[in-house]
Amino acid sequence: MAIIGKIRSKSGWIVAVLGLALLTFTFDLWKDVFLSWFGKTPTSIGTVYGEDVDAMKFDALRRYQDERFQLLTGRAPQEKEVEFWYDEAWRRFTDSIVLSKEFEALGIQVSENELNAYFNATNGFKGLPDLVTLEGNPQNSGQPQQIIPSVFKDNSTGTYTAQSIAQGKEVIKKLKADKTANGQKLWAIFENEYKQLRAREKYMQLLTQGIYTTKIELEDRVESKSTTKNVSYIIKRFNEIPDEQVKANDSELKAYFEEHKSDAKYKVEKANREVRVVSLNIVPSGKDSAVFNGEIAKIRSAWSKIKADSAFVIRNSDRAFYFNDKRATAVPEGNEKAQMGYQTFPADYELIFKTAKLDSIVGPYLSQGFMNISKVVGFTPSRIKARHIFISTAGLDAKASAPKKALADSLSKIATPANFAQLVTKHSDDQRSKADSGLIKVPMNNKAPSENLISGDLIVLGYDKILADYCETGKVGEIKKIETPAGIHIIQITERDENKFPLLVTISKTFEPSKETYQNKEDEAYNLLTKISDAVNKEPSNEKKIEKFNQLVQDAKNYAQPISIEDDNISYTKNSNLYSFQETNTTNSIIELAYGGGGIGSFNEYPILDGERYIIAMLSAIKPSGEPSFSDVKQAMEQELMKEKKAKLLKAQLAQAGKSVSDIVAKSGNTVQATVADVSFIGGSGGELESEPEVIGAIFGGLKDGASTLPIVGNNGVYIIQVNKTSKNPVAANYKTEKENLIKENQVAVDYRAI
Repeated sequence: MAIIGKIRSKSGWIVAVLGLALLTFTFDLWKDVFLSWFGKTPTSIGTVYGEDVDAMKFDALRRYQDERFQLLTGRAPQEKEVEFWYDEAWRRFTDSIVLSKEFEALGIQVSENELNAYFNATNGFKGLPDLVTLEGNPQNSGQPQQIIPSVFKDNSTGTYTAQSIAQGKEVIKKLKADKTANGQKLWAIFENEYKQLRAREKYMQLLTQGIYTTKIELEDRVESKSTTKNVSYIIKRFNEIPDEQVKANDSELKAYFEEHKSDAKYKVEKANREVRVVSLNIVPSGKDSAVFNGEIAKIRSAWSKIKADSAFVIRNSDRAFYFNDKRATAVPEGNEKAQMGYQTFPADYELIFKTAKLDSIVGPYLSQGFMNISKVVGFTPSRIKARHIFISTAGLDAKASAPKKALADSLSKIATPANFAQLVTKHSDDQRSKADSGLIKVPMNNKAPSENLISGDLIVLGYDKILADYCETGKVGEIKKIETPAGIHIIQITERDENKFPLLVTISKTFEPSKETYQNKEDEAYNLLTKISDAVNKEPSNEKKIEKFNQLVQDAKNYAQPISIEDDNISYTKNSNLYSFQETNTTNSIIELAYGGGGIGSFNEYPILDGERYIIAMLSAIKPSGEPSFSDVKQAMEQELMKEKKAKLLKAQLAQAGKSVSDIVAKSGNTVQATVADVSFIGGSGGELESEPEVIGAIFGGLKDGASTLPIVGNNGVYIIQVNKTSKNPVAANYKTEKENLIKENQVAVDYRAI
């Protein structure tokens, strides 16, 4: 089968062309006939809550998504982004089918006046929320990215401020006033997106307002939180008995299956299919390494003789990264500056770079997925903290700038550490640092802005090189006037580390397998697929097929990863199990294997090239919703049956040891020690008991102080519990705060439970 598959993999385009021609010829003739047999309209592609999903309307939404993305990003889509659009369009379309009925029934509308107030942050609206979309980001595996930026939030803090709201209003005003064709399209998209969002907000607010807690619920919660029990317990753990001692045979397992197949924990909630995937990673061979090391040695030798770095680096590097200023700073991997786009080097190279001489070449070393060699061209302090008063003179002639310069001269003479913040508030033209008493901060990804700078940050923030150079060499604590083309800075360096980061010019090379290595791995993958598929196909039952597959994969010193795909949730973006694949073709091939009509033991016809690996996949389970099949739960039930056998033995051991915790401790001559814990029904601190619901239930099920339970089977073993003391914590005269907290907890869950 694999040999035929190999031929097909090399000539699939022929089959595709012929198939497409035939399909095109026959589809228009027969599609309406086929659809009418199933009672569908010719344009229906499915149903949602009994409503037809119209293909033409769905396609129109997809086209809208496409145009929207290109207008907002200014670029054409990439292959993976198209996949995300399809799923995002489907989510929006099905949501609209569900919500439109709800909006109509509840009379939810968004008027023009309400939308204007929403846009202008008036009538109680504080500012527009962010619109985060799922339209793909190939650089981070398709995680949501925000392609409509924050309009009303401060970009550095992520919060609403008076200044950011004022700026947001100006953005809205300009966007609405743009009468160009693209401008009008953008405004229409903007207005449509926020109108839908506002309607959804109103719907969720209505649901939230309907959240209520009963008196009985409240009293039960308060009682549970206010009661604490001090307990002593002894546990006999399951791992004290070897598995071999309680091994279950096939007849026992089948009897156990018949008895427990209807148990809730074994029920298949959603129909799904399981595919087992084997990865054969393609890594450079020893021969590849020798060739690569020779290339690196030649580059290093030639570079040591050249002074003009830029042309040499651009010609030889596989990565476009070259700066001749402070942005050439390199930081150790793991440093907070690494997330800001600076070069990185392994942490264990820090001492090497710290002691390196200028123009020395270091490497090769691996960082950011490249093999690098770097020339040291300078050093910069690893941390600077500075504040300033900025007087802008940009665009002013000599006459207009004279009063500004006079003000700067005056400020430089009167500024002191004590009055610096006051002078910033009154005179500084730098709005970014004004709110922080002049302290210069750099935005950080997913974190609050940092006051810990390096000189490269100042360049990135748009400050002049003159200011960056002064921050490296100026006297700490001194207040100094620094003139730049943009204006005059009254600056104070408040802190500066003696530790240095290197400035590096780096040549990055990609170390990858050769064509010969790829071919060898492809041959290995085909041979393994042939061996496994031939052996599996000879097995008489599904259970034996899976056992043979697992055995042969293990013999090949590999691992089969099971991937579960829900029948009603096959899409790429919604099924996290499919995220691990690098190529869209791989995802499609796995889905085709799962739903292409083959039975358990079916394989992909040929190994799938997925980035830097070949994949062999086998359909290992087809699970309808409801009761499971024996093969699907055999392993889980075997573990459960052995656990029951162990529990029976452990209960007998505890019963023989004594009737209570104190009795067992006494009879053992104190060789057995009880564990003591304080436990509450909600939010307790009972250690391992918190993960034992059966035990917690027994403790709070009416057990009096001094009494012990019978042996209780838990998740970790068999317990005997003794209650030492029950304590009641004081409670408030009324339950207002507790009621508010309980309602808030339920309100938070409204959004994801409603749809």
